Amino acid sequence: MANRYGTKNNNILSGTTGRDRIVGRGGNDILYGRGGRDVLLGGSGGDRIHLGIASRYSDVFGSRIDGGEGTDLAYLYLSEMTQKLKILPNFERITADAGDGTAPRTLVTIHGIEVLIAYLGTGDDYVLLGPREAIIRAGDGRDRLIGGDMHDDFRGDGGDDVLFGRGGGDSLDGGAGTDLILGGAGADDIVGADGADRLYGGDDRDTLSGGNGDDRIHGDAGDDILYGGSDADIMFGDDGADILWGEWGDDRLHGGSGNDQLDGGEGRDIVDGGAGDDAVAGGAGNDRIYGGLGADRLLGGAGKDRFVWRDLAEGGDTVRDFEQGVDRLVVAGRAVGGLTSVDDSNFSSNANGVAIDANDRFLYAQNSRMLFFDPDGNGAAPATLIAQIQFSVGIQLYASDIVIG
Repeated sequence: MANRYGTKNNNILSGTTGRDRIVGRGGNDILYGRGGRDVLLGGSGGDRIHLGIASRYSDVFGSRIDGGEGTDLAYLYLSEMTQKLKILPNFERITADAGDGTAPRTLVTIHGIEVLIAYLGTGDDYVLLGPREAIIRAGDGRDRLIGGDMHDDFRGDGGDDVLFGRGGGDSLDGGAGTDLILGGAGADDIVGADGADRLYGGDDRDTLSGGNGDDRIHGDAGDDILYGGSDADIMFGDDGADILWGEWGDDRLHGGSGNDQLDGGEGRDIVDGGAGDDAVAGGAGNDRIYGGLGADRLLGGAGKDRFVWRDLAEGGDTVRDFEQGVDRLVVAGRAVGGLTSVDDSNFSSNANGVAIDANDRFLYAQNSRMLFFDPDGNGAAPATLIAQIQFSVGIQLYASDIVIG
């Protein structure tokens, strides 16, 4: 046991592995409690207070930290603890539950701390924060970390964790395991890391990265950036002008509303711009590309790609790299009056895309490179623009390039 007292200057004070009382007094002090039931008092100034540095973590039960005046930081090193730890708003008390039916014990009481940095153990921990900042490394176990109104930095580490940033611009990393991560309000940075994770950005401009595993990623509101990572991911931009990168694996990308940018990356991807004037790219691989509503720019990339229109209302797009004889233009049968196939009897290609007779349905204007659908050929009904075709290979469109799907 030791008593350590600082001065009005900046001090570095270190205890023993026993029960110590360390008082910083004035200045910006650094206090080290190295195990045992310690009392660590910062005093005035911006202090850094460390508890539990030694390996005897069970001895810190009943410790007390008081930062005093100034902006103070507390560091808790509890990574060897197996009990379920609970941290409640304002960090006033941290309890440990052994899970054996006995009442939880108070591990440490905390006052006057503005930022908490905690390294937790292998139990199923629970953290609920208020209007103060925290950096939490949860360790193993099925942890639940819920932030407050400030910037929080959470890492789930091992186990199937739930991380919720709530207010503020948060940094949330699930680590290993199948995690659920919700950003909440604020511009958040969210990483699924390993495992099949579910990520939700919430409000504002978020950045979400799936990492390894088959992830499900939602940008929610705001202009978000989504990265799928490896494996087969499902991604939704939702509201706002979003950017979606499938990266590796056979991914499914959905832009949602807004003028979005989507790129499937490598693999056999399904890329759907949704509403808005989108830029939609399949990337490498044999992809299915949907522009959706709006005047979209469609890029297949390498591979045998399918450019798909589910309804004529989705027309008015530009296909930027059609490879004649390899890629296909796919139009849903229900959008074209139940037509089942396209051949020379219902396809017409000439300078201005004029129907020759009443049987013509698909009209290709060679001068403008525009493809139309006409419900009655050379009748009175107007034709509807499907897309302008820009070729990467070839200069002409044929009936065999169009598929009813």
